[in-house]
Amino acid sequence: MTPLEIGVLLHYYTTPGDYAGVSNVFDYHCPPGPWQECLRKFIDSGLLRETLPDEVSTQRLHLAERGRAYVEAIMAVPMPQKVWVTEYPTAFKYR
Repeated sequence: MTPLEIGVLLHYYTTPGDYAGVSNVFDYHCPPGPWQECLRKFIDSGLLRETLPDEVSTQRLHLAERGRAYVEAIMAVPMPQKVWVTEYPTAFKYR
């Protein structure tokens, strides 16, 4: 997953409102950009969903339950810690 894709999912997880330029995703006359391909991929994979007809919202896209679960799984990964892989001896033995 690219930083752009992570940023898009985090946007929909944390921010009310659409990602910048989301209306161009549905305009098939616009040449596709990386973020348009990203949004389309997320819609097709079920991470984002379009606003339902009976939903009252100014947003065109929403984070689907699958997308919410994915973001929460990313956030559950602990921060890496620097540890020594090899333990060094505390005292040297001479022969």
